[in-house]
Amino acid sequence: MGFPLITAYFGEHDLSIAIICDQVMFVLLSTVGIIAAVKGNPSDTGGVKVSLLIKRLFAFPPFIGCVSALFLSKFIDLQVAEPFINKLTATVGPLALFSVGLQLKFKGWKQQISQLSMAMLYKLVIAPGLVLCIAIIMGIKGDIARISIFEAAMPTLITSALLQSSFG
Repeated sequence: MGFPLITAYFGEHDLSIAIICDQVMFVLLSTVGIIAAVKGNPSDTGGVKVSLLIKRLFAFPPFIGCVSALFLSKFIDLQVAEPFINKLTATVGPLALFSVGLQLKFKGWKQQISQLSMAMLYKLVIAPGLVLCIAIIMGIKGDIARISIFEAAMPTLITSALLQSSFG
């Protein structure tokens, strides 16, 4: 949902900033997130393995797509396929929301209200506040600062849910 919101609020020309923010968040989630998931799993006593982190990072399809796009664009002209790719990517957002919606289970959410509250507090207040403080300290202004703060409040729902279910 982040990219359509960035396009609606800031314009399509600023989407590249949001993509870079998402890639940074992906790397953090693939490393620090996995470490936190392994440490948080009481049944896993093996600890964090660097090989697992590297394997997860390099096997994640968005990372492969990003690296491929960076390198293949120098050698292959994909403008012929652009209309098809545009139509295909238009279906990704609604399909992801529909797929996630089908998996929603509202049973037992009242028992987890404190965890939900803390997660929402972090994602909607603390994370954007930290990015705002960093932007002020570093003197970053304009679209980069605004979009970075906006992206800090965007949830990483699908990837974090996959991590949570993978590590229990």
